[in-house]
Amino acid sequence: MKLKRAVQSILFCIIFILITSRVYQVLSWKDTGGDYLTIFNDFYHMEENLIDVLFMGSSRCYCAIDNSRLWTEYGIASFNFSISGQDLASTYYCLVEALKTQKPKVVCIESYGAVFEGYQVIGNMYRNTLPLKLSANSYEAVQNIVTDGDPMDYWLKWPIIHTRYSELRARDFEKDLPVYLGYQAGFHTEEIQGTPLYIGDEAIPTAEKNEEYLDKIIALAKDHDISLCFFVAPYAAPDTDQRIYRYVEQIARENGADFLNMLALKEELGMDTHTDYTNWFHTNYFGAEKVTHYMGEYLKAHYALPDRRDDVRYHIWDEDAVVRFHEVQNELTIRRTSDVINYLNLIPGLKGYTVFISTEGDYLSGDADIFGYLNGIGISEEFYSGRHVWIWEDGQITYISPETDFLQYGDLPYSEYAVSGSETDHTILIARTPYQKTTDGINIIIYDNILGEVADAVGFYAPGSYAMIR
Repeated sequence: MKLKRAVQSILFCIIFILITSRVYQVLSWKDTGGDYLTIFNDFYHMEENLIDVLFMGSSRCYCAIDNSRLWTEYGIASFNFSISGQDLASTYYCLVEALKTQKPKVVCIESYGAVFEGYQVIGNMYRNTLPLKLSANSYEAVQNIVTDGDPMDYWLKWPIIHTRYSELRARDFEKDLPVYLGYQAGFHTEEIQGTPLYIGDEAIPTAEKNEEYLDKIIALAKDHDISLCFFVAPYAAPDTDQRIYRYVEQIARENGADFLNMLALKEELGMDTHTDYTNWFHTNYFGAEKVTHYMGEYLKAHYALPDRRDDVRYHIWDEDAVVRFHEVQNELTIRRTSDVINYLNLIPGLKGYTVFISTEGDYLSGDADIFGYLNGIGISEEFYSGRHVWIWEDGQITYISPETDFLQYGDLPYSEYAVSGSETDHTILIARTPYQKTTDGINIIIYDNILGEVADAVGFYAPGSYAMIR
């Protein structure tokens, strides 16, 4: 009897651990870096000893350094271990974590963490502590970083993450999300007012805790024979910030580390305050192009970094380049095209997308001759016979609906879809969300199979000469 109870207890514990592990995977903190991509998850799934250049810092780092561009142009295998609001204490603990499995030749640290101490936004505190695996390092990180709440909640994680149930999406249940090496492209453009470059000699000391962790980072790098390169990404930096960077530069150079003040390199970088920023604080995609190109040239000139592009072990950098291409194509081509003919001309060239097209209501009343363009992607004479839904993927139509009374559903990468029709209307759902924009015209929903998201959803209103509704 005792043996039976012991076996039952052991089985119960095993089942409980398996269930809670799966639930934790679903509820775990996933928003670091944006769009449900967590840099910790990708880092922890990376094969050992692949990263040659490790970037660290706050959002200003992951907005300015494009890992895929460093890869495609220079063959540099880099990883952006930067996190929103990361201060120098978090940089240190993340570096300790990284060195458990990686041996980077160079660590580049964006220095904004020296300007502040602690976290003004509790979400940033979560981002910098909760995803760390349980270890002596994570225990010490929580002990020294957490200033808001009970540290025990951060160690156990459950008291914080269980509240995420209300915001779960289909992608939370996926084990394999698109590869993510840390760069977060911004495509919004905002003109900013430039600030004068500080040219004086005064250096303002960073906060005492920041200097403590700056010293720890330098010592840790020396212990592992790692070259350090501190840098300041471009932004509208006030005078006080610039004088703190002067202090960080002095410490860096005294310890044999490089320091790149990109605030002083505006002309060399070619930064434009009209086009290269998403706000006063962050570079956008166009600014990141310039920063990354300069950084790539600097890294190649100053460090002995191998070109890894022909090494099959580094395939994830090729995969990341595909993801970034889709991201750019979506934002700069698909979402910025508003003319119906130009939009339809995009579709035949799309690879890695699923396109849903529906005709609704008085869809033939427009004066534009668009059938020829639809015919070019495989929609034939049934276009004139009544309202339909078509599904197109990589060059061919994979589904044509009847005019009414139908239900078609299936899986998409990282999501699912359902299309249905009645005598009055059609419904197209992706992840249970409807996307039609017009009841009199043509609806087009473009789903990105690589990124696992709707790239665009538009309607062309027939009575208005197929004017776009987005």
